Amino acid sequence: MKKLWNYIDNKNLKAKTKYMLAFLIVESAATLFGILLWLVFRLFGYSSGGWLFCLIGYPVMITFYVTVLYLYGHEFHNGSINIQDSL
Repeated sequence: MKKLWNYIDNKNLKAKTKYMLAFLIVESAATLFGILLWLVFRLFGYSSGGWLFCLIGYPVMITFYVTVLYLYGHEFHNGSINIQDSL
């Protein structure tokens, strides 16, 4: 997560855009994890659509809160600030 944060923070974007990009990447990864988990469950007979939404929804919901908690301790900087100069 820290590598992703540093990669996004080094981009020359506004802080709001960086937050949106971080949420998009983390939530997309959680959705893919839920789909893969459903594909594994599907092998054992749980192939209904309800299981798909359940297995996608919980990882997305959990990663949303984890990302928000991570945001409180690691703020993004605006694109005009060079982080290397401040170190």
